[in-house]
Amino acid sequence: MVAVNDDTVAHRLAWRAQAHPDAVAFLQKRHGIWRAWRWGEHAARVRALAAALRAAGLSAGEAVGIASGARVEAVAAVHACQHAGMVPVLLNANLAAGGLATLAQQAGIAALVAEDQEQVDKFADVQTRLPQVRAVWVVDPKGTRGYRHVNVRPFEALAAQAAGDGVAAGPRAPGVGLFSAGVHREPRFVTVAHAELLRLQTSGAPIGLAEGVRCASLFSLADPLGHFLAAVAPVLFGVVPCFGESRLPTVAELRQCAPEAVALPARLLDQLRRETSARAGRTRGLGQRLIQRWIAIGQPHGWMHAVVGRPVAAALGLGACRAVITGYERMTPVSARFLTRLGMATRGLYGLVEAGGPVGLFEQAEAPALRLFEGYGAEVGPGGRLAVRLGERVVDTGDRVDLAGGELHLVGREAEMLTLPGGSRVAPAVIEAELQASPYINQAVAVGGPAGGVTALVELDEVTLREWARAHGLAFTTLRSLAASSEVARLIDQAVAEANQRLPAPMRIVRTRLLPRPLDAANGELTPALALRRAIVRNRYAHQLVAGGEVS
Repeated sequence: MVAVNDDTVAHRLAWRAQAHPDAVAFLQKRHGIWRAWRWGEHAARVRALAAALRAAGLSAGEAVGIASGARVEAVAAVHACQHAGMVPVLLNANLAAGGLATLAQQAGIAALVAEDQEQVDKFADVQTRLPQVRAVWVVDPKGTRGYRHVNVRPFEALAAQAAGDGVAAGPRAPGVGLFSAGVHREPRFVTVAHAELLRLQTSGAPIGLAEGVRCASLFSLADPLGHFLAAVAPVLFGVVPCFGESRLPTVAELRQCAPEAVALPARLLDQLRRETSARAGRTRGLGQRLIQRWIAIGQPHGWMHAVVGRPVAAALGLGACRAVITGYERMTPVSARFLTRLGMATRGLYGLVEAGGPVGLFEQAEAPALRLFEGYGAEVGPGGRLAVRLGERVVDTGDRVDLAGGELHLVGREAEMLTLPGGSRVAPAVIEAELQASPYINQAVAVGGPAGGVTALVELDEVTLREWARAHGLAFTTLRSLAASSEVARLIDQAVAEANQRLPAPMRIVRTRLLPRPLDAANGELTPALALRRAIVRNRYAHQLVAGGEVS
């Protein structure tokens, strides 16, 4: 038995594998069957991969790109790089070829682990821009076996090589390479040292992550929070990630693996709540009245919870879930109340890419109080600008907070604050949350209009709106045709009027514009974690801010 050595993530993994070799490390579904990977076999595979990477001519300190969704093979590649003293660089698998090449150039990757043919084809399109890449391995080789235009080898062949020797990295060596979300500027490459990743061990208890807890994450592996839950939390806390067939687990897969904790962007939570409300609207008779009453006043106990709440949770794949984890983006108050009625604690994680994961948490509430984990400190500068201490470093977060009653209350990102008539400033999320209470609005973007006052760019909720259109005999073909409909415009006007009744006068919306298509990460309007890129959306639809009339 080896002694516990917390110098690196690789040392901690080696200790866990020797102390608990038969404990389940990961659950993964492939070809319709769930398989449990245990710590003993995972550690053996990591050692073999590390030796094979060195045998392929890669040296300690070199960067290895990993373009994959969350799956056991990708996590094994991350851990193998850490074991061999290399830097695993997590690349967003949803990027187009040009974006992939830009990030790979920033990180200076020397090799690439690709998830499937799609990722290999992207590399093939831009390989002339990446002459330093000496080797490419593919996890799922289907469709690539006859490739001659790119030198690609199966990942399993790499994994089958002989076991290697000890850990080659030290605590100050880079443990992972991550990219910032790029909400306000281009993504920034950051390397996070092993010592910084191990500092995250203080986050487990406050979040509710403990030995054996099954956790399903709908965050991309390339997202700092997705990486933390898939590759760091299992090693530090013994959490068991559940990986589905595709890059993100489906609702059906959530029902099958029964996770006790689920992590997903607030945008997806809001969407689940609206779809549940839409399904309730299609129910008839007593069932409809019961569901609607539960949505309005339900509690996480009693006969109504047993009759309505538990079946709703089971239908969403959250039957065993006790904790819902979101990122920085705030969910609407309606969705927060919905999860409370299901009996689930909802925690927003406050993460920093420089830390490699979450440094604090907040409750999903109107004025959330931020609580930093042990080992991290806060410094509040002029105007309430927040900086976080990471050991000897101080990182400017770009966020604004209020100090009230000795607590830090998140206000919003400084760069996103709206200036209202009269000079006061407000976080746009406060206005957007009131609009997104409507089941027909998927996303609202509050911006300052050129004529003064607040303008709302509205992304329609296609699922609920299609049901509404059918019920009212409205002909439509696409979301664009719904956005052009005068009947839909009047429906959204009504939602805006209701939101304005709840908002103070300076925050009220004076103009609204309906977007002809959903906001999309592929178009740069959302980050990989589905956070809104406000400046890009505003610039893209600037012509709509000066066209049309005001909302009555």
